[in-house]
Amino acid sequence: MKTIGILGGMGPEASIFFYQKILDNTPAQKDQDHIPTLIYSNPQIPNRTDAILSNQLEKTAKALEESAKILEEGGASFIVIPCNTAHFWIEDIKAAVNIPVFDMIEETVRFLVENLQLKKVGLLSTIGTQKTEVFQKKGEAFSLEILIPNQFLSQKVMEVIGEIKKGNKSKTLLQAIEEVRIWFQNLGVDQLVLGCTELPLLFENETEWALDPMDVLARVAVAEALNSVPVSRITQEAS
Repeated sequence: MKTIGILGGMGPEASIFFYQKILDNTPAQKDQDHIPTLIYSNPQIPNRTDAILSNQLEKTAKALEESAKILEEGGASFIVIPCNTAHFWIEDIKAAVNIPVFDMIEETVRFLVENLQLKKVGLLSTIGTQKTEVFQKKGEAFSLEILIPNQFLSQKVMEVIGEIKKGNKSKTLLQAIEEVRIWFQNLGVDQLVLGCTELPLLFENETEWALDPMDVLARVAVAEALNSVPVSRITQEAS
């Protein structure tokens, strides 16, 4: 059994939420059936969106690289990162360590295409994630069209994310997300991706119209740790 390394803290509550998904996806009957897991929650990593919008990238890259090294030195077999915007630096992180680093964006896009057979989806994310086009570029590689909200609604999503980071999960925030969902629906897009790890914290239950990339990443991590599927793949059964 391999050891999962979670590079977290972006934000801390999302990291806890993600680890629960690891537990939920592990076929365990007793303590010893669970997967050894190292969690390095580093909330001191600079704000990813601010770094991207200001083009001040090096400090954030260094913090992510150093965090990955801590996990490697601690004995992690591979690394997963429950933060969408941080994947702008995925190649830097991979280069900093000698263990695999899984790409949540790529795994999510692959799942949407190969498991859900989708051609078009909408993206709810930080403006930083939008600007880097990490989802759109991966989508192009898999012939998946990824649409983003207009500027007004994108800012509204950013405000929702900011409130969640403050601990606010009021119904008002859900109403704001519903407004964005309806906007996409009017464009003929019914499936949305919750492309910020704060957004799933709003929902008590899974929704048919929203896919959480952390769900995909958790399945990949568990499968890799248990050697149950080839590296970087999800089976239809996992869906």
